[in-house]
Amino acid sequence: MGSIVKHRCKPLTVAITLMLASASLPSLATAADPEQQLLKQGARIAMNPATNRPIFIGSTVGKPLTLSGISANSKPDSAAMSALQAYAPLFGLRDPAAELRLLRQFKHEDGRATLRYRQTYQGLPVIGGELVVNLNKDNALLSLNGEAAQSLKLAIDPAITAGAARDTALAAVAKWHGLAQRDLQAGEPELSILDPKLLRPGIEPASLVWSLEVKSRDSEPVRELVLVDAQRGHISLHFNQIHAAMDRKTYTAGGTADLPGTLVCDESDPTCSAGSADAKAAHQFAKDTYDFYTDTHGRDGIDDAGSPIISTVHWDDGGTCPNAFWDGSQMVYCDGLVVDDIVAHELTHGVTQNTSNLFYYYQSGAINESLSDVWGEFVDLSNTGGNDDISVRWEMGEDADVIGGSIRDMANPPTFNDPDKMSSTLYWTSAGDNGGVHINSGINNKAVYLMVDGDSFNGQSVTGIGIDKVAQVYYEVQTNLLTSGSDYFDLYHALDQGCQNLIGSNGITSGDCGQVMAAAEAVEMHLEPETDFNPDAELCPAGTTATGEVFHDDFENGLANWTLTGSPGWTGVYASYGVSYASSGIESLYGENAGTTSDQQAAFTITVPTTQPYLHFHHAFDFEAPNWDGGVLEYSADGSNWIDAGVLIDEGQHYNGTLTTSSGNPLEGRSAFVATSHGYVSTRVDLSSLAGQNVQFRWRVGTDSLVSALGWFLDDVRVYSCVTSNGLLGFSTSAYSANEGDGSVTIKVSRDVGSTGAVSIDYAVSSGSATAGEDYTLTAGTLNWADGDMADKSISVTLANDGIYEDNETVSLTLSNPTGGAGISTVTTTLTIIDDDPAPELSFTAASSQADEGDGSATISVVRSTNSNGAVSINYTVNGGTAQSGNDYNLSPGTLSWADGDSASKSITITLIDDDIDEKDETVILALSGANGAIIGDNAMTTLTIVDNDSSGGGGGGALGLPLLILLGLLRMARLPGRLKA
Repeated sequence: MGSIVKHRCKPLTVAITLMLASASLPSLATAADPEQQLLKQGARIAMNPATNRPIFIGSTVGKPLTLSGISANSKPDSAAMSALQAYAPLFGLRDPAAELRLLRQFKHEDGRATLRYRQTYQGLPVIGGELVVNLNKDNALLSLNGEAAQSLKLAIDPAITAGAARDTALAAVAKWHGLAQRDLQAGEPELSILDPKLLRPGIEPASLVWSLEVKSRDSEPVRELVLVDAQRGHISLHFNQIHAAMDRKTYTAGGTADLPGTLVCDESDPTCSAGSADAKAAHQFAKDTYDFYTDTHGRDGIDDAGSPIISTVHWDDGGTCPNAFWDGSQMVYCDGLVVDDIVAHELTHGVTQNTSNLFYYYQSGAINESLSDVWGEFVDLSNTGGNDDISVRWEMGEDADVIGGSIRDMANPPTFNDPDKMSSTLYWTSAGDNGGVHINSGINNKAVYLMVDGDSFNGQSVTGIGIDKVAQVYYEVQTNLLTSGSDYFDLYHALDQGCQNLIGSNGITSGDCGQVMAAAEAVEMHLEPETDFNPDAELCPAGTTATGEVFHDDFENGLANWTLTGSPGWTGVYASYGVSYASSGIESLYGENAGTTSDQQAAFTITVPTTQPYLHFHHAFDFEAPNWDGGVLEYSADGSNWIDAGVLIDEGQHYNGTLTTSSGNPLEGRSAFVATSHGYVSTRVDLSSLAGQNVQFRWRVGTDSLVSALGWFLDDVRVYSCVTSNGLLGFSTSAYSANEGDGSVTIKVSRDVGSTGAVSIDYAVSSGSATAGEDYTLTAGTLNWADGDMADKSISVTLANDGIYEDNETVSLTLSNPTGGAGISTVTTTLTIIDDDPAPELSFTAASSQADEGDGSATISVVRSTNSNGAVSINYTVNGGTAQSGNDYNLSPGTLSWADGDSASKSITITLIDDDIDEKDETVILALSGANGAIIGDNAMTTLTIVDNDSSGGGGGGALGLPLLILLGLLRMARLPGRLKA
C-alpha cells in the first residue's frame, strides 16, 4: 500500500460582494423594552399623568398577553410572578420578587385566576401599594393594574415606640369623637410605609408610620385608622372606617348602645316572627341581599365563606341617630332606617372590605360608597320590598321616612348637591367627609344609571344594557381589579378590562362594553376633578411682568433673613424634619404642628416697592384636621399692631377654613390655612396698600394642647413689582420641525401682553448638531415692531437637501437684547431638520455560496443600493461554521468602505487551504455589523461551503482501490481447479 502524502497548499481566494437589502435588523434595545413588547401584542396601557408610569396594563378581546416560559400547566402564582418580573418595573418596582407579597389568589369557575400582591419596603407593607394580576385559563395575562410607591429611600428604624404611637392614637381619637380613652381600644401598631400620593392627589413625601386601628369598646360608631409618624410622633393620616351604613343573626339593642344586643331571631326563624317591624325588615332584607349576591355571583355571604350576617336594630347612643352603619363586623340600625336599599348598601361595605378593601378616603372612599349605592339599588329594584315606583327609581333611602326619605339620586346626583361628572362645580375637594366619600360617589352613581337604563348626558348617548350585565361587570371590577387605593382613573380602566374579561359570558358582548365605556366617559371618570386642587399663583396678573425683586429667600443659605419666635418654633427643615422637602433646592422653612399649645412665628422685614408690589410664596401644610390647628399670614407697619393678610391674598391658595373656638388654640376662631394642601401650593398677596412702607411679615402656626400633625413648610418667598410691559417677545413655540427637502422653514416670533411703543429683539443661532452652510443657512438679525404693532415676525431658515442619509439634526435659535421696554417670554426654540433621504443598504449578495478547496479562488458580487450619496462603511467577521481557521482557510475581520457617490462592488478575500485530506464539506459563516451611514439589508449573514476534493484510500473509493481488486481477482482465478472445462 502506498502512503497518503499531504501536498503543499494552494491558495484559494473567495471574493464576497455586499448589496443593500430592503429591511434592517430589529433593534435589540427595542426588543428588550417591556413597554414595546406589550404594545406589539396590542396591550392597552393607561399612564398616571402625575408619575408618568402605568397604572393599568390590559389585553384586548381574544388577545391575552403571552408570558415567556409559562404554559397552561404552570401554577397561577408562577405565571403571575413571571408577569410581574416582566412588567412590574414599569410601575416603579426594581425587584418584584422581593418587593411584592401575595395577599390572596382566587380561581374562577371559567379557569381565570386573580392574584393580589402588596408592595413591601425592606419587609414593611406599603399602604395602598398593590398590584392585581388577572390570568386566563391558559395562564396568559389579561391585566395587571395598581400602583406602587416609587424611589423609596427612608430609614425603617422608628424613633417613636409602638406604645407611644398607641397612646397618641388613643388620645387623638378620644379628642376627635368626644370620648374618654377608657371607652376605646387600640389594635397592635404595625410599622408600615405611607406614601400619600397612593391615596390622594398631592406631592407629600413618603414616611415610616405606625399603623393601628382604634375602635369603641361598646357603643360608638368608631373604627378609626390612625397612622402615626414613627420618627416624629405626629399623626400623618387618619379617617373613620365606619361606613355610615346564608346565616342571619338579628339582634335588638333595645334603645341602648349595646352591641350586638339581645338575639331576636336567626336562620331557624326565617321571618323573624318574634321581632319588631325593624327586626323583621333587617332579617328579610339581609336575606334579599344575600340572595342577590348568591344568585347573581355565586357569593356565599359577606366574606364568601358563609359567616353570619349580624344585624342590630333599635340601637341608640343618644347622639348619633338617625344612622345606619357597618362597623367592620356587623350591621347597626337606628330606629326607622331598616329599608331595603340601605340594608344592601351597608352590607356591601362588608363585601368591599373582603374584596378590594377600598380605603374610605377621598376617591377610593367615593368608589366604596358608590359601590354600596349600586348594590343597594340593584337589590331594591330586584326584590319585592319597598317602593319601586318609577318616580323614585334610582333614589337611595326613599322609604326611610325618619330621615325625610331619599338622600341621593343616582340618576340625577345634583338633586342632592352631588356631582354627576368630574368637572361639576359640586365636586368636593376638601378633607371633610373623609375627602367627599358620600358626595363624590355621585360620579359613579350617574355612570351606573346610564349603563343600566341608558340616556344622553354630557355629549354621550348611552344605550342601557340592564341590571344583570352591569352587575356582572361591577362585581368583576370590585372583586378582581380594584385595589385599596384605586381612584376614579383606575376605575375607568378597570371597567374597560372587567367588561372585556366577560365578553361571551352572561350575554355580554363587545357592544355592551362600548356602552359601559360611553357611560364612564360621559361622567368624565378618566379626568381630574379640577385644576385648582393644588392651586398655584402666577407671579403677576395678566398683562404685567415681574421685575424689581427686593426680597427672595429659597432657604438654601440659612435663616439669616428671619426672626423666629415661639416654641417649638420654626426651623430649617433639614435639621428638624430629617428629610429634604422643598419647592426648590433641598431646604425650606418648617413650622411644627406640635401636640402642645403653641404660637410659632417666622418673620422678616422689607421696604415694599412703590410700584404694583406683590408678595409670593410656596408652601405645603398638613395641620390637624379638620380645623383644630392651622396657620395664618400677618403684617405690621409699626412692629406692634399686627393685621391679618388674608384679605390681601389675590391668587393661588387662600385660607381654606376657620379654626375651632373650643380647643385653646391661640388662633382659635380665625380664618386660616387648615387641614391639608395635598403638597406644595403657592399664594400671591397684593401689597398695593402697603406700597413704599417698611413692613414686617410673619407666618404663624397655632396649635392646641393635643395631637400633632406634619406642620407647615415655607419656601421661595419673594417681594417684587409687577409692571405693565411694552410687550413680551418670544418664539411662538419652543420647537419646530421640517423635512430637509422642504426648502425652508419659517420661525415665528410673537409680541404679547402689550403693544405700546416701538420695540425690537435680536435673534441668532446658539447651538445645534446641524452644520451652518451645509445643512441650513441663517444670518443673525433683528426683528422690529412699531408702536401698536402686535403682528408676528418671521425668521426664515433655508434648508439644504443634501441627499445624504443621516440622523435628524437640530438648530437652536435664541432671542436677546429686547429694546423699547419689552421683555422676553420664550427665549429659545429648537428646529429639528428631519432627514428624508433613503438609507444606503449593504448586504451579502446571497445567503450562501460554495467553492472547491482546490479552485484557488471564487468571487461573489457585491453592490451598494438605494442611495450612493455619502461615505458609508460596514464591518465583517467570521461568525461560525465547521471549517477551522488556519487549517481550512485564513481570514481576518475587516471593514469595507464606500466613498460619496461610490456604488462599485467590494470584495472580502478568503484564502482556502487545499489539504489533500478526505473529509466532509465544511462551512464558514460571515456576518456584517456596525453599519456606518447605512443600514444592513436582508442578507446580513452568508455561508460559504468549502467542497472537499480528496478521495479516501479504502472501500473502492481511493486511487489504488480498483487496480488492487483486479489483481486479487486474477490471482484467485489462477488457483481454482479446472472446473471451467466441460
